Amino acid sequence: MKKIITSLMALSLIFSASAQDGMKGTYLLGATQDITSTGWSDIQITPSVGYFVSDNIAVGLGFSLANTNDNGDKATVGENKTSTIEFSPFLRYYMDDKLFLVAGIGLTNGTSTMSMDGVDDVETKMSAFGFNVGAGLSLMWGERVAIEPAFMIGTSSSSSEMGGTSTDGPSGLNAGFQIGLSLRM
Repeated sequence: MKKIITSLMALSLIFSASAQDGMKGTYLLGATQDITSTGWSDIQITPSVGYFVSDNIAVGLGFSLANTNDNGDKATVGENKTSTIEFSPFLRYYMDDKLFLVAGIGLTNGTSTMSMDGVDDVETKMSAFGFNVGAGLSLMWGERVAIEPAFMIGTSSSSSEMGGTSTDGPSGLNAGFQIGLSLRM
């Protein structure tokens, strides 16, 4: 659950550009990597698209689709397959050429299926909602590419349903770092 919540935070920080004249009407393409809750060997890249509605305000949407399988032995420990989809609209305000503030929400839905020989499969449906805020730097590399380290704080809540029984998950408060790469178009 921590990875899902942190991913939601990461989804909100996708794009950058200097707060200069002429940004209004510019499209943004980007991707982020959450460096707080994933190991160095884990890759969890989140693509996004955004649009500058004014020279210093961008709105956008992040998207992530994940499918995992632990490839467990069905005869002894069971196999767990998980699929999730995440959407995260965001709003970014550029205070100057480098510093930006961001706020966003994250919406996640998914299923997890545990399979074991001789036992019926157990399916769990999950959903989560989160809100996050943060600040970061948009470090331009040329005129179109930016590297974006950021610090985020977020809160979230979740619920799951298994066998017709719904359970509210714990609410959480997280803080973390991420790095993003964006392209101005």
